[in-house]
Amino acid sequence: MLDVGPQFFLFALVSDRIWFDGFECFRINDVKNLRPDPYAPFAEAALKKRGERRPKNPRVSLANIEDLLLSAGKAFPLVTIHREQVDPDVCWIGRVQGVNRGGVSLLEISPDAVWEDTPEDYRTKEITRVNFGGDYENALYLVGGEPTVPQAHAPKVRDTTCCDLRVRHTHLSGKIFDSSPPLVLRCSPGDEFKVFHHLTDRNVQLMRVDDAGEILALAQPSCSVAEEVLVLRDEDATEFRRPLQ
Repeated sequence: MLDVGPQFFLFALVSDRIWFDGFECFRINDVKNLRPDPYAPFAEAALKKRGERRPKNPRVSLANIEDLLLSAGKAFPLVTIHREQVDPDVCWIGRVQGVNRGGVSLLEISPDAVWEDTPEDYRTKEITRVNFGGDYENALYLVGGEPTVPQAHAPKVRDTTCCDLRVRHTHLSGKIFDSSPPLVLRCSPGDEFKVFHHLTDRNVQLMRVDDAGEILALAQPSCSVAEEVLVLRDEDATEFRRPLQ
């Protein structure tokens, strides 16, 4: 542990391959109990023999979530947020574009290191963990480089009761694609959306949304994907047996 603030505490992460791997911040109120790692002496000895030194405290503020995101966004090119009460298996990675009381604007980068065209806004009260400076973030930035969109963006707090179907970075844990709870979309013909619940542990076919039949058959590989699904325009409406919901 490197630092403790009023709402968050800061860890220097050690990867399962026993290297220092960036930083992670947890909400203090989410911690119910602590127990020592029985293998801590081994990890400490391995780090020492490898010449791995404890990293210096990054210049981030732990006063509150807004200050944490803003300071981490200035100190690191990419920031990872977790919203475990929304989806515990997904994280969102990108460049912090703006923060206000209640919302953060994040220009996201996909699992194949491609920047999104526009930022997405998230409620800060839903953010349970924040990561930065890790190998994965560094690799994404190394390949993706700097984004080409304007940096200034005032976040608009999103309504999380609506479906969020953008492909995110996922932690695969043996889950098979499951469309429950039912996928309900509020969109018009010609709109586009992206798959959100897309975890798979085998090759499957996302064959339809409602009754699209085989028109939009897309193969889903056994890893995170970055495919866009397009709702057919008016001229294709006759191909459906009933309207898209």
